[in-house]
Amino acid sequence: PANIFVAGFLGAPRMNFIEAKAVSVEASSVSVAAAGLPAITLDGIDAGGLSAGDAVTIGIRPEALRVVEPSDDVMPAFSSQVRLVEQLGRETVLYVDGSPLQTTNSDSGTGNFTLQLNKVSTLGVGAALQVGFEAGDAYLFGPDGRTLTPRKPVASI
Repeated sequence: PANIFVAGFLGAPRMNFIEAKAVSVEASSVSVAAAGLPAITLDGIDAGGLSAGDAVTIGIRPEALRVVEPSDDVMPAFSSQVRLVEQLGRETVLYVDGSPLQTTNSDSGTGNFTLQLNKVSTLGVGAALQVGFEAGDAYLFGPDGRTLTPRKPVASI
């Protein structure tokens, strides 16, 4: 998406947005931090005009989030608790509370994260789980809402 506005209405369920701060900025990478999320470095970023301390937004599609084991150290992860489960045929949508990490402009209006699992899941309301994502699957939006992440290639059929 070209900007956070477009990212917000493309796809269903909508993208998860996290308010963060730029911790360090290099020519093509930015390290960001948010309450409840370990600092992560996003590579291949158009960081022109961005400075350490600037407010940024991280965007993660629901299908890019996944349930991980607590021992997985290879990706940013956060603890969460399932608040709602929607079984949609061959997929499951989970709404999880990752407090203190919160989303802004979430589908549920609660700050909960939305995960889209491409399988039927037996997880129920109240289940505690770790949620993670690959840094390369995250989008970074600058203070002006412009996408700083390069366009991701579209898979051909």
